[in-house]
Amino acid sequence: MNLSAAPKTAAKPWLRTAAFRQAISAAIDRRVYCDEVFAGMCDPIRGPVTPGSPVWFMPDLPSPHDPGLARTTLASLGLQDRDRDQMLDDEQGRPVRFTVLVPRGTETIARGAVYLRDELKKVGVGVDLTALDPAALRSRWQKGEYEAIYDRIQITDTDPAMNLDFWLSSGSRHVWNPRQTKKSSGTDARHREIHPWKRAPRVRRCKEEGAVPE
Repeated sequence: MNLSAAPKTAAKPWLRTAAFRQAISAAIDRRVYCDEVFAGMCDPIRGPVTPGSPVWFMPDLPSPHDPGLARTTLASLGLQDRDRDQMLDDEQGRPVRFTVLVPRGTETIARGAVYLRDELKKVGVGVDLTALDPAALRSRWQKGEYEAIYDRIQITDTDPAMNLDFWLSSGSRHVWNPRQTKKSSGTDARHREIHPWKRAPRVRRCKEEGAVPE
């Protein structure tokens, strides 16, 4: 999701809210996602850290599939089916719809994007998929010219401290707001701690919030 106040998202303030992202999360059945996209050859997780990083993986982070909760959360944002067409509208009567950019040429990403589109339609959210060459997609991301992107994150180390370009708001891979210039204050200290057992609760907080707190 593009969390900046870029022109692409300015007319859709709901798109930048934590509640909207939580509704999307609740609408998705991660087990079915694994089965349909990867033929069952993966396990559902929440967040970017996998069981391959046992010190940092947190299996108890909640990731419930609850379409009812998704609908209730969307309604709390003022998003309702005002014209009885099974799709939601905002308070101005505009369709709740956004475009997701996906990189062209990766079959599992394409299947995953289609699955997400179809599941979100069930709770009244419209998604348009646009496939781009990877270079064009990266350019759009760097310029903030997108509403949402569905792609993979390349993690280069099992220790989050070695991927600060992702975790820090000032990092070059700060995917949710790449044009943000504010320097993160608290995260540097939490990753400089040399003892993993002291850093683990701080990393957990980052994952629970879905973003590094400033």
